[in-house]
Formats: sequence, structure tokens, C-alpha cells
Amino acid sequence: MLAVGLGIGAALAGTPGTAAADPSSPLDPNVAISFDGTSLFQSGTATADSGTAGDFDLAIALGAGSHATATGGIFDSAIALGADDSATMLGTGNFDSATVVGNGDDAFTGNGSLDFATIFGNGSSAEASTGNLDSASTFGTDSSTDVEDGSLDSATVVGTDSASDTSNGNLDSATVVGGLSDAEARNGDGDLASVVNTGSTEDHVFAGGTDSSFLSSNDIASVVGTDSSAFAGGDSFAAGNFDLAAVFADDLNATAIGANFLVDILPSL
Repeated sequence: MLAVGLGIGAALAGTPGTAAADPSSPLDPNVAISFDGTSLFQSGTATADSGTAGDFDLAIALGAGSHATATGGIFDSAIALGADDSATMLGTGNFDSATVVGNGDDAFTGNGSLDFATIFGNGSSAEASTGNLDSASTFGTDSSTDVEDGSLDSATVVGTDSASDTSNGNLDSATVVGGLSDAEARNGDGDLASVVNTGSTEDHVFAGGTDSSFLSSNDIASVVGTDSSAFAGGDSFAAGNFDLAAVFADDLNATAIGANFLVDILPSL
């Protein structure tokens, strides 16, 4: 990855006109590259900050108004490829990566190690923080993924105007495939929330505990359809563990909350 950054910097430095400050010139792209606390190249309105020497962090920004920051840990990377992007690794943590390919995106990692926040799309966000071995991956427009306060968690979106998030638990997973949907897995361990939206109406799924006072684990909430929902786990009054709520059709709502080993599968088997 460092070799790529050095290669880009060398190529641009050797291009006639790149020393000028006019970001509108095709010979003067907006590029910033920094490694191990040292700026290797900067042109236009892109900025890059690799923190402190000796940490071996890498920051690359390519695009007007884009910013890449990797500081606070060792062997971290922040890469922003597009206009008005932000890729940030900040705080404690090692071997973290924030990567953006698109325009108007925001990727963040921090306060954990081996965390990855990745975006391919426009107007989207991804955050993986306060845990280890976490992954937040957003593929699409105006979508978001958020992983916080746990380890070995993942949040993934493939679609438009969708969101997935995990928090306050370990080994949780929240996944959305399709648009206009959301998936949440929180307040418990080993919870799984997934959506495959087959239409153009919102889907909603939740697995785990709605109240952090009642941690709920090993719950599954899943929807394949459109205009449907599934809720599995605990509520504001009691925990729920090993619950299953699943929908395999449109316009249905499955609920398995407030106790253990509940099952609600629709349409009924």
C-alpha cells in the first residue's frame, strides 16, 4: 500500500504544472499523501495526515475537498478516493483501515484494533469503533453501517437508503441487501439481523435486546420480502435468548420477544 502511495506521489511530482495551486487544472489534481508522520505530496484541496513518526500510518486523499487521517495507532491506513470524502482512523487502535471510494462519504475507525470501515458509493457512511476485529461495509448510495462497543461484529449494506448497525455485544451481525431497509443487532452476543428486500417498501429487523438492562443473546431476526418486519430477543421488561423471528413474504410481521426459545416464522409452516 505504501508503494502505491509513493508511486502516485512520484508520478504527480514529475508532471509539469503540478506545483501550481489551481485545483481546476487537469494537470493539478487534488492529491495528498502522507506516511509515518511525513507529507509526501500535497496538491489542491485534498489533505492527508499520518500522525506521528514511528507509527507507520498511511493516509491518501484523492479528490477535491477530500481528507484522510490516520493517527493514534500503528500500521493504520486511511484512504479517500473521491470528492468531499472523509476517511479517518483516530484514537487508540492498531492495524485499522478506513477506506472510501465515491463522493461525499465518511468512513471512521478508532479505539480498537483490526477494525475496517469501507465504503463504495456516494453520500454514505461507515463506522467501526470501540472494539476489535470489527467490520462496517457500505456498498450503495445514502446508506450507512455502524459497529460500536463490541468485538468480532459486522454490519453490511448493499443497497440504497438502507442502514445496519451493531452495538453493545460481540459476534453480532447486521446485514441489509436492498433498499429502504434497516437491520439492528444490539445489547447481546451472537445476535443476527438480516434483510433481503425484494421490493420497494421498507423492511425492518431487530435482534437482541431493546433495553441494555436486559441483554439478549443468540437471537435471529430475518426478512426476505418487502414491507415486512421481524423482531427477536428481549424487550423493556425481560431478556430473550435463542429466539427466532423470520418472514419469507411481503406485508408480514414476525415477533419473538420477551422470553427464551420463542419462534415465529411467517407464513406459518
